[in-house]
Amino acid sequence: MSDKFILYTQLKNYFEYLCGGGLKLQDFLDKENRDLDDIVNCFILILGLTLASICVFNFHNYLYWPANKLPSFTVGPYHPSVFATLKNKNSLQKHKSDICKNGRFYFSFLEDGSYDAEFFIESGHSTKLKLKKIKIVKQGDKFTPDFIDLSSLVDISFRTFDKPISNSIVKGTIEMQNNGSKVSFTWTTDDNGTYSTLLPECKFSINVEGIVDGRPVKMNEVIDILTSDVINNLEELKYIKPRSFEISQKCTNYNIKSKSEKSVLLIDVSRSMTGAQLDIAKNNSKKFIAESDKFAIGAWSYSIKFFSDSWGTSSKISAANSWIDGLCSDGHTEIKQAIEEAITKFKDADEFWILCDGDTDAFPDLQSWSNFYSNNSKYIINFVGIGGLSDERMKSMVQISRGKFIKVS
Repeated sequence: MSDKFILYTQLKNYFEYLCGGGLKLQDFLDKENRDLDDIVNCFILILGLTLASICVFNFHNYLYWPANKLPSFTVGPYHPSVFATLKNKNSLQKHKSDICKNGRFYFSFLEDGSYDAEFFIESGHSTKLKLKKIKIVKQGDKFTPDFIDLSSLVDISFRTFDKPISNSIVKGTIEMQNNGSKVSFTWTTDDNGTYSTLLPECKFSINVEGIVDGRPVKMNEVIDILTSDVINNLEELKYIKPRSFEISQKCTNYNIKSKSEKSVLLIDVSRSMTGAQLDIAKNNSKKFIAESDKFAIGAWSYSIKFFSDSWGTSSKISAANSWIDGLCSDGHTEIKQAIEEAITKFKDADEFWILCDGDTDAFPDLQSWSNFYSNNSKYIINFVGIGGLSDERMKSMVQISRGKFIKVS
């Protein structure tokens, strides 16, 4: 067997290996003897295919191999409409990237150096809304910082006649606190009457229009979004809840849903809580304990009283309902004393729900509430503002206490 044929056979085997046996060099191997041109042409063919396979292989690696092999950084909280631009001070070019579902941004082709990174959210806004600007440094396959805290994740829901205002238009403006600039928006609520977005510190004015059971509904609300809590890493991000607001009109169901094992409900029974308003609060309190694993109930005006000094379970629901039925309105509101005594009595609680028709004067400003909560930050404290005069301050207080605000009017 000639050396030429051995060379051809080796090339044939390699080619079949490269192409999975799908292609053959049979036309070149019909005869044992080939001239030099045939060998050269065959070699060029194999070399070309080999180079092509390397290119395809590397491109495949870029697209599909593990993401941690590519230069990237993570942001949070995640929202699908976020995008980022990076610009080096020595260049006029801006590099843009959309966020991936894993919350990461990939800028693989950037040169090493320092960049101005800006983050925006655009969907539904008249113009892109800037969330944050920060310096970021690329060195090799790493970015510093590799995690960036963006803004507050905000959920806002609308209900009327005890039903969600679903698939409806929400319009309004976002007024930035840092420079007073305004961005208008047009959103659409989901099936649950909710819209979720990211917002920086701002004044958030909302108008919603929809149809519920054939009846047109309109609602307006203004919410001050406070500076977001600092998130330092992915581990902390796991425990961040959206800032949640629910605006209800002409509803008898407060829609209180506790996901905690041990929840305390505190009911305002001051002199202003009378008639139908108190009756609705009682009915919602019964619903709350029926859906809770372990519950405690307190009612306060000038002082606070509790159904029991221990946790209630399903075996105590009947007795608790009778206790709720016996509540009467009287006196003025001592909300701070009520919360303090409840925390002292139920130290192992997970969260508190405060049903109140408006008076939070015991906390004259947000700083006093922030100071109070800093000593009780293991708890989630939610507020249900009952009636059209419910204190607007509650909407800011829940942002500090990691809770939810429900306005019922």
